[in-house]
Amino acid sequence: MKRIETKKLFKCFALIVFIPVILNNCSLQKYLISNIANDFSHNLELSFMQEEDPEIVEQSLPFTINLVNSMLVENPDDVKLLLTSASLYVMYANAFVQSKANMTEDNYALKEKLNERAKKLYLHGRNDIEKALLIKKKFSIKNDMSVIDSQLNTMSKEDVPYLYWLCAAWMLSYSLDAFNIEIAATVPKVKPIILKALKLESCFNNGAIHEFLLNYYASMPKGMGQDFEKAEYHFKEALKCAQGLSASVYFSYAETITIKKQDSDEFKAMLNKAINIDVNKAPDIRLQNILAQEKAVWYLEHIDDFFF
Repeated sequence: MKRIETKKLFKCFALIVFIPVILNNCSLQKYLISNIANDFSHNLELSFMQEEDPEIVEQSLPFTINLVNSMLVENPDDVKLLLTSASLYVMYANAFVQSKANMTEDNYALKEKLNERAKKLYLHGRNDIEKALLIKKKFSIKNDMSVIDSQLNTMSKEDVPYLYWLCAAWMLSYSLDAFNIEIAATVPKVKPIILKALKLESCFNNGAIHEFLLNYYASMPKGMGQDFEKAEYHFKEALKCAQGLSASVYFSYAETITIKKQDSDEFKAMLNKAINIDVNKAPDIRLQNILAQEKAVWYLEHIDDFFF
């Protein structure tokens, strides 16, 4: 972790913790928390993503989520705080809850418990980001498609993080509960939203949108959007955005396309590419790469579970 980012994060944390003690003026307190929270959110993401020890992040995230929630008590309509909250819930659920479920063997009850917890966390994140977009743009994924199309035309590059985390939370919750009528009914609306985000900032978060679309096109059922050709395209574009240094992109390709095609040779090749990436060459996605490499090792050790 970069020392300068750690110092900035500590300063923001200290101010956030002590402001309620120091100030009695509620409006001033809200103003200061809102302004400090902007720096806090940015430095928080950098510090976590540059961390080289996943356990530190896993243990820190619940406290951080509670801290953000405490700020939201004072500023419940602060869209940047809502964005931070949503992204933390989704990241924590994906990296440390659902991933554990995916790698849980011979304990169906534990696997189900972890997946149910992950779904609740995704839905919490989804609700936060929905609220932020409703406040910011009067936008809701529950609107009719014609209304959504019109509202998407008002979006700018500044709105890309909101659109991305909305789609991520929605599709990840759907992946764990595909028979949920409320979630399933809105899934077709995700595609135009994420494509708008792609158009506004194609390399957002080192290719996160392209990687989302790789997973989307590869994972959707036939007749509901599955398209391996488009998935291949977004795989290549995601790698370009990350300058070939994203282990997560290689892992996503292996987990989706190669398993669906039952191509074990390509599965092994992609996972070995993920494992062989030097995580220190891309410090801004170091944590993401380390987690992807850990999963890649486990999947290689359990290759017989995926190919018949």
